[in-house]
Amino acid sequence: MATRLTPRPHRWCDWLPAITAEISCGGQPHHVTLRRGKLVLHDHDVLAERSLSALGAQLPVCVEVLDAWRGMRGSDLLADVLFSEGTLSPEELAYRRSRNEIERGRVRGRVKASLGGMQHPPEMRRRLQGLLDKSLLREKRLWDLSLVEAMPPALRRALALSIIVRAERHWHDEDYRRAHGADLESALTTLAAPLLEQSARGWRRNVKPYASFVLEPRLLVPGEQPAVDAALDTDGASVLLSLSLSWFTDVWVRGIALVDDCFVLCRTGGSPDDASFPVAAVRWERDGRNTSKSVQAPAIVTRGHHGDWSLHWV
Repeated sequence: MATRLTPRPHRWCDWLPAITAEISCGGQPHHVTLRRGKLVLHDHDVLAERSLSALGAQLPVCVEVLDAWRGMRGSDLLADVLFSEGTLSPEELAYRRSRNEIERGRVRGRVKASLGGMQHPPEMRRRLQGLLDKSLLREKRLWDLSLVEAMPPALRRALALSIIVRAERHWHDEDYRRAHGADLESALTTLAAPLLEQSARGWRRNVKPYASFVLEPRLLVPGEQPAVDAALDTDGASVLLSLSLSWFTDVWVRGIALVDDCFVLCRTGGSPDDASFPVAAVRWERDGRNTSKSVQAPAIVTRGHHGDWSLHWV
Protein backbone atom coordinates (compact mmCIF):
# COMPACT_ATOMS: atom_id res chain seq x y z
CA MET A 1 0.00 0.00 0.00
CA ALA A 2 1.42 3.36 -1.03
CA THR A 3 2.25 5.80 1.72
CA ARG A 4 0.54 9.17 1.43
CA LEU A 5 2.99 11.98 1.92
CA THR A 6 1.88 14.92 4.04
CA PRO A 7 2.60 18.22 2.29
CA ARG A 8 5.14 20.42 4.07
CA PRO A 9 3.43 23.43 5.70
CA HIS A 10 4.07 26.68 3.90
CA ARG A 11 6.41 29.15 5.58
CA TRP A 12 6.77 32.90 5.24
CA CYS A 13 10.01 32.51 3.30
CA ASP A 14 8.45 30.28 0.60
CA TRP A 15 7.27 33.40 -1.22
CA LEU A 16 10.67 35.08 -1.22
CA PRO A 17 12.95 34.51 -4.20
CA ALA A 18 16.54 33.60 -3.43
CA ILE A 19 18.43 36.81 -2.68
CA THR A 20 22.18 36.95 -3.35
CA ALA A 21 24.18 39.89 -2.04
CA GLU A 22 27.78 40.97 -2.49
CA ILE A 23 29.69 41.90 0.65
CA SER A 24 33.16 43.41 0.88
CA CYS A 25 35.10 40.98 3.09
CA GLY A 26 38.82 41.40 3.64
CA GLY A 27 38.99 43.69 0.63
CA GLN A 28 37.43 41.04 -1.64
CA PRO A 29 33.87 40.78 -3.01
CA HIS A 30 32.20 37.80 -1.31
CA HIS A 31 28.65 36.56 -1.74
CA VAL A 32 25.88 35.50 0.63
CA THR A 33 22.50 34.09 -0.37
CA LEU A 34 19.21 33.97 1.50
CA ARG A 35 17.40 30.81 0.48
CA ARG A 36 14.34 29.34 2.24
CA GLY A 37 14.89 31.57 5.24
CA LYS A 38 18.55 30.64 5.75
CA LEU A 39 21.61 32.75 5.02
CA VAL A 40 24.32 30.82 3.17
CA LEU A 41 27.96 31.95 2.87
CA HIS A 42 29.55 31.06 -0.48
CA ASP A 43 33.17 31.90 0.30
CA HIS A 44 33.78 30.57 3.82
CA ASP A 45 33.88 27.37 5.82
CA VAL A 46 32.06 28.77 8.85
CA LEU A 47 33.25 26.07 11.27
CA ALA A 48 36.86 26.59 10.24
CA GLU A 49 36.56 30.37 10.60
CA ARG A 50 35.15 29.99 14.11
CA SER A 51 37.99 27.63 15.06
CA LEU A 52 40.53 30.21 13.88
CA SER A 53 38.69 32.91 15.81
CA ALA A 54 38.96 30.84 18.99
CA LEU A 55 42.73 30.88 18.46
CA GLY A 56 42.77 34.68 18.20
CA ALA A 57 42.04 35.38 14.53
CA GLN A 58 39.47 38.01 13.59
CA LEU A 59 36.17 36.75 12.24
CA PRO A 60 35.59 37.64 8.57
CA VAL A 61 32.87 40.19 7.87
CA CYS A 62 30.74 37.54 6.13
CA VAL A 63 30.62 35.41 9.29
CA GLU A 64 29.83 38.50 11.38
CA VAL A 65 26.96 39.26 8.97
CA LEU A 66 25.70 35.70 9.51
CA ASP A 67 25.87 36.16 13.30
CA ALA A 68 24.07 39.50 13.07
CA TRP A 69 21.38 37.88 10.90
CA ARG A 70 20.81 35.13 13.45
CA GLY A 71 20.94 37.37 16.51
CA MET A 72 19.11 40.56 15.49
CA ARG A 73 15.49 39.64 16.17
CA GLY A 74 14.18 42.47 18.36
CA SER A 75 11.04 44.28 17.17
CA ASP A 76 12.79 47.61 17.87
CA LEU A 77 14.95 46.89 14.80
CA LEU A 78 12.04 47.02 12.37
CA ALA A 79 12.39 50.71 11.60
CA ASP A 80 16.11 50.24 10.86
CA VAL A 81 15.84 47.14 8.67
CA LEU A 82 12.49 47.56 6.92
CA PHE A 83 12.40 51.14 5.71
CA SER A 84 16.00 52.17 5.04
CA GLU A 85 16.79 52.09 1.32
CA GLY A 86 20.48 53.04 1.37
CA THR A 87 23.35 50.59 1.75
CA LEU A 88 26.45 51.26 3.81
CA SER A 89 29.58 51.53 1.63
CA PRO A 90 32.56 49.20 2.26
CA GLU A 91 34.64 52.25 3.22
CA GLU A 92 32.12 53.41 5.81
CA LEU A 93 31.77 49.88 7.18
CA ALA A 94 35.56 49.60 7.55
CA TYR A 95 35.65 52.96 9.34
CA ARG A 96 32.90 51.90 11.74
CA ARG A 97 34.67 48.62 12.45
CA SER A 98 37.85 50.48 13.36
CA ARG A 99 35.96 52.95 15.53
CA ASN A 100 34.05 50.12 17.24
CA GLU A 101 37.24 48.21 18.05
CA ILE A 102 38.82 51.38 19.47
CA GLU A 103 35.78 51.99 21.68
CA ARG A 104 35.81 48.41 22.96
CA GLY A 105 39.46 48.85 23.86
CA ARG A 106 38.66 52.06 25.72
CA VAL A 107 35.92 50.31 27.70
CA ARG A 108 38.30 47.57 28.79
CA GLY A 109 40.96 50.17 29.61
CA ARG A 110 38.62 52.18 31.83
CA VAL A 111 37.66 49.11 33.84
CA LYS A 112 41.29 48.03 34.17
CA ALA A 113 42.27 51.52 35.34
CA SER A 114 39.45 51.51 37.89
CA LEU A 115 40.61 48.24 39.35
CA GLY A 116 44.29 49.09 39.10
CA GLY A 117 46.60 46.76 40.96
CA MET A 118 44.70 47.09 44.21
CA GLN A 119 42.55 44.52 45.90
CA HIS A 120 38.83 45.34 45.73
CA PRO A 121 35.88 43.74 47.46
CA PRO A 122 34.18 41.02 45.40
CA GLU A 123 31.00 43.11 45.18
CA MET A 124 32.89 46.00 43.52
CA ARG A 125 34.60 43.62 41.11
CA ARG A 126 31.25 42.11 40.12
CA ARG A 127 29.79 45.58 39.60
CA LEU A 128 32.70 46.68 37.41
CA GLN A 129 32.53 43.44 35.45
CA GLY A 130 28.80 44.03 34.93
CA LEU A 131 29.49 47.54 33.62
CA LEU A 132 32.13 46.14 31.29
CA ASP A 133 29.78 43.46 29.95
CA LYS A 134 26.98 46.00 29.34
CA SER A 135 29.32 48.40 27.54
CA LEU A 136 30.77 45.66 25.35
CA LEU A 137 27.27 44.39 24.56
CA ARG A 138 26.23 47.90 23.55
CA GLU A 139 29.24 48.25 21.25
CA LYS A 140 28.55 44.84 19.70
CA ARG A 141 24.96 45.85 19.02
CA LEU A 142 26.12 49.04 17.30
CA TRP A 143 28.47 46.99 15.15
CA ASP A 144 25.70 44.49 14.31
CA LEU A 145 23.48 47.39 13.24
CA SER A 146 26.26 48.60 10.95
CA LEU A 147 26.47 45.10 9.43
CA VAL A 148 22.71 45.15 8.85
CA GLU A 149 23.03 48.55 7.16
CA ALA A 150 25.63 47.02 4.83
CA MET A 151 23.07 44.46 3.61
CA PRO A 152 21.14 45.33 0.43
CA PRO A 153 17.54 46.51 1.01
CA ALA A 154 16.00 43.23 -0.20
CA LEU A 155 17.99 41.29 2.39
CA ARG A 156 17.04 43.74 5.14
CA ARG A 157 13.35 43.41 4.27
CA ALA A 158 13.67 39.64 4.56
CA LEU A 159 15.29 40.12 7.97
CA ALA A 160 12.36 42.34 8.98
CA LEU A 161 9.91 39.63 7.95
CA SER A 162 11.76 37.08 10.07
CA ILE A 163 11.44 39.48 13.02
CA ILE A 164 7.70 39.71 12.40
CA VAL A 165 7.40 35.92 12.14
CA ARG A 166 9.15 35.59 15.50
CA ALA A 167 6.71 38.10 16.99
CA GLU A 168 3.76 36.19 15.55
CA ARG A 169 4.89 33.03 17.34
CA HIS A 170 4.75 34.89 20.67
CA TRP A 171 1.68 37.00 19.94
CA HIS A 172 -0.62 34.91 22.14
CA ASP A 173 1.30 36.23 25.15
CA GLU A 174 -0.32 39.42 26.47
CA ASP A 175 2.90 40.63 28.11
CA TYR A 176 4.76 40.17 24.83
CA ARG A 177 2.11 42.16 22.93
CA ARG A 178 2.35 44.95 25.48
CA ALA A 179 6.14 45.08 25.19
CA HIS A 180 6.42 44.92 21.39
CA GLY A 181 3.10 46.17 20.06
CA ALA A 182 4.21 49.78 19.50
CA ASP A 183 7.15 48.78 17.26
CA LEU A 184 4.99 46.45 15.18
CA GLU A 185 2.13 48.93 14.87
CA SER A 186 4.61 51.56 13.70
CA ALA A 187 5.77 49.15 10.99
CA LEU A 188 2.14 48.47 10.04
CA THR A 189 1.45 52.21 9.75
CA THR A 190 4.47 52.83 7.55
CA LEU A 191 3.56 50.00 5.17
CA ALA A 192 -0.22 50.22 5.10
CA ALA A 193 -0.87 53.99 5.15
CA PRO A 194 0.47 54.75 1.64
CA LEU A 195 -1.35 51.71 0.21
CA LEU A 196 -4.68 52.79 1.69
CA GLU A 197 -4.11 56.34 0.44
CA GLN A 198 -3.37 55.02 -3.05
CA SER A 199 -6.53 52.92 -2.86
CA ALA A 200 -8.67 55.91 -1.83
CA ARG A 201 -7.23 58.15 -4.53
CA GLY A 202 -7.75 55.43 -7.12
CA TRP A 203 -11.43 55.13 -6.24
CA ARG A 204 -12.14 58.82 -5.61
CA ARG A 205 -10.40 61.10 -8.11
CA ASN A 206 -11.68 64.31 -6.48
CA VAL A 207 -9.49 63.96 -3.39
CA LYS A 208 -7.27 67.05 -3.16
CA PRO A 209 -3.53 66.54 -3.79
CA TYR A 210 -2.67 67.89 -0.35
CA ALA A 211 -5.33 65.83 1.45
CA SER A 212 -4.17 64.19 4.69
CA PHE A 213 -4.62 60.51 5.46
CA VAL A 214 -4.50 59.72 9.17
CA LEU A 215 -4.13 56.04 9.97
CA GLU A 216 -4.64 54.57 13.44
CA PRO A 217 -3.33 50.98 13.39
CA ARG A 218 -4.32 48.13 15.65
CA LEU A 219 -2.76 44.70 15.67
CA LEU A 220 -5.30 42.02 16.45
CA VAL A 221 -5.03 39.45 19.18
CA PRO A 222 -5.50 35.80 18.12
CA GLY A 223 -9.12 35.07 17.20
CA GLU A 224 -10.09 38.62 16.15
CA GLN A 225 -11.06 39.44 12.58
CA PRO A 226 -9.40 42.10 10.37
CA ALA A 227 -11.42 45.26 9.84
CA VAL A 228 -11.18 48.78 8.45
CA ASP A 229 -13.30 51.78 9.38
CA ALA A 230 -12.60 54.88 7.29
CA ALA A 231 -14.33 58.11 6.34
CA LEU A 232 -13.12 59.92 3.23
CA ASP A 233 -13.83 63.35 1.79
CA THR A 234 -12.00 65.70 -0.55
CA ASP A 235 -9.70 66.84 2.28
CA GLY A 236 -8.52 63.35 3.23
CA ALA A 237 -9.42 60.37 5.35
CA SER A 238 -9.35 59.10 8.91
CA VAL A 239 -8.74 55.36 9.06
CA LEU A 240 -8.92 52.81 11.85
CA LEU A 241 -7.19 49.70 10.54
CA SER A 242 -7.16 46.41 12.44
CA LEU A 243 -4.96 43.66 11.02
CA SER A 244 -3.32 40.48 12.23
CA LEU A 245 0.43 39.92 12.04
CA SER A 246 -0.20 37.35 9.32
CA TRP A 247 -1.00 40.28 6.98
CA PHE A 248 2.74 40.90 6.68
CA THR A 249 3.62 37.32 5.77
CA ASP A 250 0.45 36.14 4.02
CA VAL A 251 -0.49 39.27 2.07
CA TRP A 252 2.23 41.92 1.93
CA VAL A 253 5.16 39.60 1.17
CA ARG A 254 3.18 38.00 -1.69
CA GLY A 255 2.60 41.36 -3.37
CA ILE A 256 -1.20 41.32 -2.98
CA ALA A 257 -1.62 44.07 -0.37
CA LEU A 258 -2.95 46.38 -3.10
CA VAL A 259 -4.58 44.86 -6.17
CA ASP A 260 -6.48 46.98 -8.70
CA ASP A 261 -6.58 49.85 -6.17
CA CYS A 262 -8.20 47.57 -3.59
CA PHE A 263 -6.51 47.09 -0.21
CA VAL A 264 -6.45 43.40 0.80
CA LEU A 265 -7.09 42.71 4.48
CA CYS A 266 -6.47 38.96 4.55
CA ARG A 267 -6.68 35.73 2.63
CA THR A 268 -9.89 33.86 3.55
CA GLY A 269 -9.41 30.47 1.91
CA GLY A 270 -7.66 28.35 -0.65
CA SER A 271 -4.12 27.07 -0.66
CA PRO A 272 -1.16 29.44 -0.84
CA ASP A 273 -0.10 27.51 -3.97
CA ASP A 274 -3.32 28.42 -5.80
CA ALA A 275 -3.23 30.93 -8.63
CA SER A 276 -6.66 32.13 -7.52
CA PHE A 277 -8.04 32.34 -3.99
CA PRO A 278 -10.59 34.30 -1.90
CA VAL A 279 -9.67 37.36 0.15
CA ALA A 280 -11.34 40.12 2.14
CA ALA A 281 -10.64 43.49 0.52
CA VAL A 282 -11.59 47.15 0.88
CA ARG A 283 -13.46 49.34 -1.60
CA TRP A 284 -14.79 52.90 -1.25
CA GLU A 285 -18.50 53.69 -1.61
CA ARG A 286 -20.14 57.11 -1.60
CA ASP A 287 -22.39 57.97 1.33
CA GLY A 288 -22.84 61.65 0.45
CA ARG A 289 -22.06 64.19 -2.25
CA ASN A 290 -18.39 64.53 -1.35
CA THR A 291 -17.94 61.80 1.23
CA SER A 292 -17.20 58.11 1.00
CA LYS A 293 -16.74 55.26 3.44
CA SER A 294 -14.71 52.10 3.38
CA VAL A 295 -16.50 48.81 2.82
CA GLN A 296 -14.86 45.43 3.27
CA ALA A 297 -16.19 42.70 1.05
CA PRO A 298 -15.26 39.25 -0.27
CA ALA A 299 -13.24 39.11 -3.48
CA ILE A 300 -11.08 36.79 -5.55
CA VAL A 301 -7.50 37.58 -6.50
CA THR A 302 -6.02 35.82 -9.52
CA ARG A 303 -2.45 35.65 -10.72
CA GLY A 304 -1.89 36.19 -14.44
CA HIS A 305 0.60 34.48 -16.73
CA HIS A 306 3.18 37.21 -16.11
CA GLY A 307 2.85 37.07 -12.31
CA ASP A 308 0.61 40.13 -12.00
CA TRP A 309 -2.50 40.00 -9.81
CA SER A 310 -6.07 41.04 -10.56
CA LEU A 311 -9.14 41.27 -8.27
CA HIS A 312 -12.85 40.87 -8.81
CA TRP A 313 -15.66 41.11 -6.27
CA VAL A 314 -17.97 38.20 -5.43
